[in-house]
Amino acid sequence: MSSVDAVGQRTRAGYGRCQNVFCGHRMRKLIARELNIAEEEVAEKGKGSSSLAQRAKRITLTKM
Repeated sequence: MSSVDAVGQRTRAGYGRCQNVFCGHRMRKLIARELNIAEEEVAEKGKGSSSLAQRAKRITLTKM
């Protein structure tokens, strides 16, 4: 499991009230530690979908 979404689907983490706001960062940190990669390299929803790119997209959309 190398993406936040994959961990969430298997463990239901991120499916509560906060919708991944509270535990998303913690999941990214754990995945990065276990895979020995940088947190920025952890995918949000699968291959080629970095969490940094997803956050940038959300910020851009909210500013419009």
